[in-house]
Amino acid sequence: MNEKKIPVSIKLDSALFEELEQKRGDKGKGPFIEEILREYFSQGEKYDSNTQKYPEMINHIEDENAFLRERINRLETMLDQEQKLHLQTQRQLQLPERTNKPSVWNKLKFWG
Repeated sequence: MNEKKIPVSIKLDSALFEELEQKRGDKGKGPFIEEILREYFSQGEKYDSNTQKYPEMINHIEDENAFLRERINRLETMLDQEQKLHLQTQRQLQLPERTNKPSVWNKLKFWG
């Protein structure tokens, strides 16, 4: 491996940097990160996309998503039905119109 080495500078989140530091042990930073990159790219198609890496998990999430969409649709239908029933009930329970009879409170004179 007498390839010409090209310097690379990157910025990492502190948490990721700490994890790298813990795992590299006595190795130098450069050789350790180079080793990680070589291993990553040597895996080829295995790491091409997360959909290939975790097919069972993605299928489970898609199934769960479909289930939840179905539940939401059912709940929206039930809410719509409840609102219609509520309006019908309110119409049936409307108070009778008020007559012009004097109220008991008008008959009492506290200040006069």
